[in-house]
Amino acid sequence: MTSRFSACVLALLHFCCSSDSYEPPTLPDVGDPKFIEECVQTHNRFRSEVNPAASNMLYMSWDPDLATTAKAWAKKCLFKHNTYLKEPGQAHPKFTSVGENLWTGSISIFTVQGAITSWHDEVNAYNYATSNCRGACGHYTQVGIA
Repeated sequence: MTSRFSACVLALLHFCCSSDSYEPPTLPDVGDPKFIEECVQTHNRFRSEVNPAASNMLYMSWDPDLATTAKAWAKKCLFKHNTYLKEPGQAHPKFTSVGENLWTGSISIFTVQGAITSWHDEVNAYNYATSNCRGACGHYTQVGIA
């Protein structure tokens, strides 16, 4: 049974790799205008829905320097925060303080909306009345109320 399954998998991989119609999935580039627009729109949609409404909620925009830093760190393939974020001015030429949200999963399930929604969904653990969190809220506080 196992050898038959292995043979099927190998045959499928051979077909996919030799087929002109197969392209391995890839993540969007940080310079891709569609990717940028989707990231900014999704962040700003969640920020506009904060309840209670924030008194000084700024519209988020894309920063190519931050995107370059994030991409370089992601290429290291370490599921931990960028160590340079703790050093003022190391992660960005103008900002002394920079935050970061991490997402992990397979390329086949990645979507901008899915990643940002997973961070936003931490709202369920955040208590506005006490400004406390009962669980994980670090991603949410950066997306929704930062």
